[in-house]
Amino acid sequence: MKKVGFFLWIMAIVMQVAITAKAEITEAGQLKQRMEFYERYEWLTGIPWSLIAAIDQYERNTKNFRDYCVKEDEVISICIDPKQWSGLLNPFPFDDQPHRISLFGGIGRDGDGDGRADWHNPHDRLMTMMTGILT
Repeated sequence: MKKVGFFLWIMAIVMQVAITAKAEITEAGQLKQRMEFYERYEWLTGIPWSLIAAIDQYERNTKNFRDYCVKEDEVISICIDPKQWSGLLNPFPFDDQPHRISLFGGIGRDGDGDGRADWHNPHDRLMTMMTGILT
């Protein structure tokens, strides 16, 4: 009986180490993805990656205080009010059509070239933020 208990205890430790290692790998992968975003948008906009990273970190730290932001951890945490994104009088609060967004005075932009300004797409959110800085 003691052998079974000892075996279970060892297995629990091994599983905990494996889970911790996977979390560290996931976090490292996410940091690498963030850096790729920052460098890509530095190249596209001319805004230093360090400024882009600072804005993203500020958004990551404050998104829990805004009810319209996604709360789970994302690669890019920039969050824009859907009313600003689509335009105040736009009947579609999460509109993804650039021509309609523009018509209603929204700020949403297409950041990845797919023809849609999707509020949920990190490329589109990042390009919208960078366009706001450049104008």
